[in-house]
Amino acid sequence: TSEDPARPDLIKPIYFPTPYEVVDAMCELGKIGPGDIVHDIGSGDGRLVIRAVKKFGAKKGVGVDINADLGECAPADDAALMPFISSANIACGLHAGSPQQMRETVGMCLAHGVAIGAHPSYLDREHFGRRDMDVSASEVYALVQYQIGALQAIAKGQDGQVTHVKPHGALYNRAAVDTTTADAIAQAIADIDRELLLVGLANSELLAAGRRS
Repeated sequence: TSEDPARPDLIKPIYFPTPYEVVDAMCELGKIGPGDIVHDIGSGDGRLVIRAVKKFGAKKGVGVDINADLGECAPADDAALMPFISSANIACGLHAGSPQQMRETVGMCLAHGVAIGAHPSYLDREHFGRRDMDVSASEVYALVQYQIGALQAIAKGQDGQVTHVKPHGALYNRAAVDTTTADAIAQAIADIDRELLLVGLANSELLAAGRRS
């Protein structure tokens, strides 16, 4: 927590992902093992159910995450959604948003315990990132790293942490079917932080690329 110097009686909550050693202790306490199905309501970045399956051998993990794309419109609209979501994908300035709006949206996420995610796109503010573009794999890699890095810096400045990445619009759609684009996105993420979760369509090229990276 951090206190507002002007109001020492108020405590501002700070969201941060549950440390893996705590997740492991929870799984050990619950005696998670083969054959178990683990549910986590409001799972955030999903690390509990993922850990339960990968490390403790659970048969299946089911995480319920209420997710929204934010930082793209009026801050008041985002603020109204905050009490009802568990994770957010924040526009990083290339299709919508701005450094100031990113900062404000991160602050709202931290105040409400909402997991922070990057929402990188093509450089296409005119069409809100919805126009398919002929961009090389090298350019896609650089665009994704640039946007994630910007959001990570803003989050770190508020004692926050980026936990996941979900590409936006046309970039997301192309990565679902195009191996070259998908590999560029997945590698860009892995080269920054292999603990970042990659969000994509089920059975898509993007998720296959994430498993390869």
